[in-house]
Amino acid sequence: MLHRVLSVLLVIGLMALTPESSAGQRVDARWTLQPERTAPELRFGRSVAVADETVVVGAPGDITNGEKSGAVYVFERTGDRWARTKLVPPDGEPDARFGWKVAIEDGRIAVTAPWATNPVADRSGTVYLYEKTSGAWRHELLRVSDPAVEGQIGRGLAMAGGRIVAGAPYDRTVHGDGAGSLVVFEETADGWSSETLVPAQGSPDAWFGLTVTATADRIAAGAYHTRQASGPEAGAASVFERTAEGTWHERPLAPIVGPARKDHFGRAVAVRGERVFVGAEEDDNANGTNAGGVFALRLDRPEASPELIIPPDGAPRSYLGFALATTDRYLAASERAEVRLFALSDEEATNGKKLSVLLGEVLPGGVLALAGDGQRLAVGMPFADGAHPNSGAVVVVDVVP
Repeated sequence: MLHRVLSVLLVIGLMALTPESSAGQRVDARWTLQPERTAPELRFGRSVAVADETVVVGAPGDITNGEKSGAVYVFERTGDRWARTKLVPPDGEPDARFGWKVAIEDGRIAVTAPWATNPVADRSGTVYLYEKTSGAWRHELLRVSDPAVEGQIGRGLAMAGGRIVAGAPYDRTVHGDGAGSLVVFEETADGWSSETLVPAQGSPDAWFGLTVTATADRIAAGAYHTRQASGPEAGAASVFERTAEGTWHERPLAPIVGPARKDHFGRAVAVRGERVFVGAEEDDNANGTNAGGVFALRLDRPEASPELIIPPDGAPRSYLGFALATTDRYLAASERAEVRLFALSDEEATNGKKLSVLLGEVLPGGVLALAGDGQRLAVGMPFADGAHPNSGAVVVVDVVP
């Protein structure tokens, strides 16, 4: 059971929350962080990343470099103060949507602009890496080694173990147009190199790589549009594990679950320890049609049956599992304009607690992005209206026992 929520950050101009208790939980403190301006269609919160005292927020609707050129906001906390830095690339361009995805590890920030022009092909996508030097964020552009890869590189993004993984979901592969692939960037003594991963299973318009997550030695990616024998859009997902020889070994997950027609298995992925969680936002189950669910699979026990995680009070057309993230203790899963928390330990009974109940306040928009680190969970809602239509909002909470 959750015993308290220590702190709440409201990113963008939301009304302050009044501290109150709810079934043993309470909101102790809050801060309001904002971009330098709010604007219509800013989409602040289209992507989020969190590490220690740093929160990174993508705003792909920013117009600094032209319509939908995009921006990223970095919030760094010291004590009770937050320093805000806005990042826009000097080579930004209209419709690039810089900030579509963000990731952070060891003080470095990866940002994608999937519609940007790069040396491979027009509008095939770019990946930037930012690092703080002498108090300023400086960037480099990561170049894809394989000239055949295109298809909006960076629609999916993960960063772990010193490597950066970018999904190219509309890449043409052996499986057809729009089957999708992953670009894995590795840092070497001579700079960054990349290799391309294509799953063994695929279909045209599968969109593999639209969702990506990673740990130091594993990469998980989904292709929720994959056609299976059960029908279109059943979905697929795979885990790639790094071998001792430095190659990647694939473990397909769809054959274990057997997703049904239009389950959208692979719409979101998360890895924690020896468990991989896969969202199936349109799964039909005990909670009704399109209630959605999250499948938990054991990587250390491949023979074990997958577990379907759903809340006891779910409802039809809730679309649970559109976005996933983990903290040290909880799995967070989006459910329309809500976030459900499930305990990762069998010793806790938290089974789908609503984040809005803990906050004592309805979330301001549909949840599209989640990120977790330690006790901290960031929730992105880019279509929240606030002072302007689709200006966006982000809520960040510390969830502890």
